[in-house]
Amino acid sequence: LTFAQEALFYLDMSNAIKHAKKYIELDKTNSNVYSLLIEVYLAQGNIQGAKEVLFEAQKLFSNNLQLKLLEAQIANIENDTEKRANALEQAYKINPNNKQVLYELSNLYIQKQDFKKANEISRTLVIVDDLMYEAYFNLIYSSIKIADIDFAVSNIRKLSELNENKSELNYLLSLICQYQGDFKNSKGYLLQALKEEQSTKIIVTQK
Repeated sequence: LTFAQEALFYLDMSNAIKHAKKYIELDKTNSNVYSLLIEVYLAQGNIQGAKEVLFEAQKLFSNNLQLKLLEAQIANIENDTEKRANALEQAYKINPNNKQVLYELSNLYIQKQDFKKANEISRTLVIVDDLMYEAYFNLIYSSIKIADIDFAVSNIRKLSELNENKSELNYLLSLICQYQGDFKNSKGYLLQALKEEQSTKIIVTQK
């Protein structure tokens, strides 16, 4: 397994697959090697290969958290929202306090525009990890969407402390002003967000 992990680290996909398959031939009791092999196939863009390994793995490890997350990832790639939701909900039952599960669920509910559910999940997520920028972004965004503006405002400072992405911060401030009926400042924050996002793209391109 170590050889497969090292090969993956150095992006040597063919050797990662070879060592992972060899390990499975010798020992089928380690779910981690199946997960690694699925991740390698996904990195290659070989969705069918990943699905085949996942199918075999889930026959052996029916309630494995990492495999459920990988199932959700594959469903997301295939734009199968129902299957993705089912996999994430099963993962949540396995461990309702797992950071990755909560984050993926909050993203899912935002995508489905179920902002109440997204907000509930995000509130749990920031308790699990109060230093996770993405968690606070989803929390504030979903709070705005359910018109809990005071709560959204109360978390803005925390968001700004966790990340220097002023573009996303100004976007949220624009939404807050919009809900408050302050359309002048809403437009100002939005224009600033667009300006900063463009500046970031220029800097990244130059690098």
